[in-house]
Amino acid sequence: MAIGYTLSAIRHYTFAMTYPDEVEKELARGRKAKEEGNEGMTRVCARRAAGAAIRLWKEAQGRDIKWGTSAMSQIKTMALDESFPDEVRQAAERLTTQQQHDHTMPFDNDPLEDAEIVIKYLSDEW
Repeated sequence: MAIGYTLSAIRHYTFAMTYPDEVEKELARGRKAKEEGNEGMTRVCARRAAGAAIRLWKEAQGRDIKWGTSAMSQIKTMALDESFPDEVRQAAERLTTQQQHDHTMPFDNDPLEDAEIVIKYLSDEW
């Protein structure tokens, strides 16, 4: 499945649709944390939302995919899995990137947008 969506189209589409409760709750927590300026919690919630989406996708596949149990291990595995489109793998890789020593990130991407890229792609197969 190819991804040809622009980020603004993904944002519009994902905000207009409803995801399962666990995914929605984490995205909402992440948006609230972002509004409050809590970048660390924003990243945590984005990772949790992506991890929940991965779990749902794995269940929908009907097979036991050994990707670990934590959101981070699952997202890291997705980032390395070449069966996913580059845009999805790159978003997953950014979600797993740790802060630098000066508490900054090596890029300006919004973790919630990265989570939504992952979620949108996987939600097509739930």
